[in-house]
Amino acid sequence: MEWTPARIRVFREAGLCLSQDEFATALGFAKRTVGNAERGTHPPSLALRRALDQAWENASDIQRDRFLTAVGTRVIPASRDRGRCPAPTLDGLRCAVLGWPPTERMDLSAHSDDGSDHAGAVAATAQVHRFYQLADYDAAAQLLPAVLMRLQSGALESNDKCRADTRTNQYTKAAAYIAAAKLATKLGDSGLAWVTADRAITAANESEHAALVGAATYQVACALLLTGDLANAERTANVGAEVIASAAATDRPNSREEVLSAHGSLLLLLAIMAARRDDSKTAQVALGKAGQLAEMLGCDHNWLWTGFGPTNVAIHQLSVHARLGSATRALQLGATINTDGLPTALRGRRSQVHLDLSWAAASQADDTLAILHLLEAERVARQAVSRNASARKLLSTLLKRERRGAAPGLRGLAARAGLLQ
Repeated sequence: MEWTPARIRVFREAGLCLSQDEFATALGFAKRTVGNAERGTHPPSLALRRALDQAWENASDIQRDRFLTAVGTRVIPASRDRGRCPAPTLDGLRCAVLGWPPTERMDLSAHSDDGSDHAGAVAATAQVHRFYQLADYDAAAQLLPAVLMRLQSGALESNDKCRADTRTNQYTKAAAYIAAAKLATKLGDSGLAWVTADRAITAANESEHAALVGAATYQVACALLLTGDLANAERTANVGAEVIASAAATDRPNSREEVLSAHGSLLLLLAIMAARRDDSKTAQVALGKAGQLAEMLGCDHNWLWTGFGPTNVAIHQLSVHARLGSATRALQLGATINTDGLPTALRGRRSQVHLDLSWAAASQADDTLAILHLLEAERVARQAVSRNASARKLLSTLLKRERRGAAPGLRGLAARAGLLQ
């Protein structure tokens, strides 16, 4: 949506019926920042526009109708699913997680043999993570249901129930649910993201593996962030970072690399969340701490499927500037990031650079450059745009601003993402 000063004010007053203080708190921004945007004193930053978009996504139908009536138009798209992946991709995962009966078009027996014993479940879970990091979200969604159904059935529990075996089985469950939470978050299903993240953290705690708890905590924070609960998302990530930092010296089951990677990933997430609050100082502090951990790690690796390392820190530096509205700085950083150091499997992480650069270009109304970066993200990873809720939202914005003939490639991207009738 185009957030003009009048629309921001009407959305707050008529749609949500909130005071400016309440509205600013809900968005996670200072009252002065929101007030300046409402008055038109300063245009809203990219971070504020994203927060407003999220508030719109979370609004009830009644709140949306009040807003649309007040502005006297029904042109603004009101579909909650506009930014989500087409439904069939997550149907199987929802059935497996929520206990729904499968629909006729789904085959939940696919890959079921991969989870017939513990070794098979471990291998299948690792394959799901590989699919996700290759940005092959459809393949991950196809494999996950059978794995989760096997894990939920209790078939992997050892007969003697010894503590070591129980911890191992819980580790596998946590790993599988972390993958499920990642997929649900990426595709924009906040409810499914929350359920799977909750199951991931429960299993991780029972595994008594501190680094894995850190990785699961990351997903809980992401699920909260997806619902718009920035305050609790940030609190969760902060607590997770503190816990894993204190456990690092004494937790024997964890390798040094796993601890550094999980801790560093939480710090990077905290930097992104601080940027959403327009808190540049806190974001840079978190990035600095993550950079120190990356230097200790020494290289880009993929411990606990985090992809954490020096290049990942640089990518998040770019993301922070994009969210702070420093589009020029973000585009400058984009020209310096070399993703060749990343593990080959991290195709999705490579495409993220172009997605962030596309947001930065769009914030400067350079829609041609924004489309070029979306096309490059799609070239790097075929489903990086069509299945990514954030990218689909950007595509919707670009479509609304489209001048026919002036944006080559946009309609093709939108069609592949299922945004055109």
